Amino acid sequence: MKVSILGTEYEVVVEPMIAKDLNDESCSGYCYFPGKEIHVGDVNTDHEWDDGPQAMKTVYQNKVMKHEIVHAFLFESGLNVESSAEAWGGK
Repeated sequence: MKVSILGTEYEVVVEPMIAKDLNDESCSGYCYFPGKEIHVGDVNTDHEWDDGPQAMKTVYQNKVMKHEIVHAFLFESGLNVESSAEAWGGK
């Protein structure tokens, strides 16, 4: 699946739960800016979710996807590197 983030296409990749991120820690998703990819772990392959209802799995996976889309939005808008109040419309 592809999504458009401020006019830039990102490929959404749903894969078995992501065992490691770039910091060698487990994660549910990440945004790879250079490749314009959003990676989301498939909760159906994670044993931690084995006993959970399917509806909760879907809600969680969608929440992770939305979270990563926000990261992509901030990157494409240039706000990912600014932490000052002025960058966010503050005084």
